[in-house]
Amino acid sequence: MHSKFQESRANPRSKIALLATLIMVLGVSVGFVSADEPGEILWWDLLTEDAEAAVGFYQQLLGWDIQQVENGSYVILHQETPIGAISQIETTLPDIEESFWLIGIEVGSVRKAVSAARKLGASVDKKGHSKGYAKYAVLEDLQGAMVMFLQPDRRLGGTDGPGAWVWAELWTTDLSSASSFYDQVLGYTRSVLKRDTGDYPLFSTGSQPRAGMVEIGDRAIEPGWVPYIGVEDLEATIEKAKELGGTLYLKPAEEYDHGSVALLADPTDGAFFVYQLEEE
Repeated sequence: MHSKFQESRANPRSKIALLATLIMVLGVSVGFVSADEPGEILWWDLLTEDAEAAVGFYQQLLGWDIQQVENGSYVILHQETPIGAISQIETTLPDIEESFWLIGIEVGSVRKAVSAARKLGASVDKKGHSKGYAKYAVLEDLQGAMVMFLQPDRRLGGTDGPGAWVWAELWTTDLSSASSFYDQVLGYTRSVLKRDTGDYPLFSTGSQPRAGMVEIGDRAIEPGWVPYIGVEDLEATIEKAKELGGTLYLKPAEEYDHGSVALLADPTDGAFFVYQLEEE
């Protein structure tokens, strides 16, 4: 499941730092639809070498209810609903600590989605059924970004407010190829949001935006999906993250959605964005 993660990561901090050069202004109405439908982003799983440290960080930073389950992993609850997990992994690089968030996207049938992905050339790392949660499959898309398909047994994700997932981005080396892959496998259609700062490609199902796309070209960054988490007070969240041992890689700035977004990493190097929610 984690072979790609284990193989490289020669200089992870420099790679994460480069992500700051790629951030795109959202410019869309953030927030996932909670209709429990194919294409919805339901879940994020933090894969980390130090699950205990990550649990403490996110509990204090975001107020998540994080509970250990039988297999030793941790489930993240938000508004009493499972929205993700924190899982312990081991790597073959003993001097490097790094974590990453694995996205979970709902599909109508894991079997059919895996079959379609394989026909297009994707590699399947793991399949299974987490009883009471979902059938799942973990794949690498054609550019090497890891993605998990979920066929839920129960309600997962779809929460809102502070601490909820509000957006996602795919960083890829080939926008055209990635767009075609996710269209054929998930029914994601590609559109473009026109802005003064440049075009922002979107994945959508119907009229609902699901995620953004950023082309990373030949930069020293591996393709992957990255989460955005809504917060009530962006500046306070940043300061709290630093107090808890996190790192600020991109501070709020006017050119980045009018100062409403920042890039952080937890103490285990799991990178994520925090997004200032609008007051109701």
